[in-house]
Amino acid sequence: MNGSIQLLVAFIFCMMQSTNVASGTINNPSGESFKQRFALRQDKGLAPRYSEEGDASWYGEKFHGGRMRYGGVFDMNKVSFAHNTLPADTVIKVTNLKNGRSVVGPVKDTGSFDKKYDRIVDCSREAMRRIGGLDDGVVPVRIEVVRYASAM
Repeated sequence: MNGSIQLLVAFIFCMMQSTNVASGTINNPSGESFKQRFALRQDKGLAPRYSEEGDASWYGEKFHGGRMRYGGVFDMNKVSFAHNTLPADTVIKVTNLKNGRSVVGPVKDTGSFDKKYDRIVDCSREAMRRIGGLDDGVVPVRIEVVRYASAM
């Protein structure tokens, strides 16, 4: 029981170190709340900042012509991406960290590639070709949201 209380106290202490209780912001030197920053970025026509780094793979012939999770038919010769947490039709920029090449396109699918293969995004064959990763198969990438899908 004593160990559980010590763990709880340590957790609360760590949370207080990373949270400004007075303003309710987390590690935010500007003092603006997330809602304020989000609104400002929207007013300027910008998507809220979101980026993620990890490995990307690609899918092609095996799935070509098949149905995508978010609707539509998969075309390996068009730029599209599969991501497990970003909403359908969110436009993302994927940059190959090995060579700096990037491609912009929509999230059109989802899958189990992250759990099974430890990937953050699956690219269509064309998207992977444009960033120069076809021969490697798996490349380190950075994902950045360009535009979130419109709310329905």
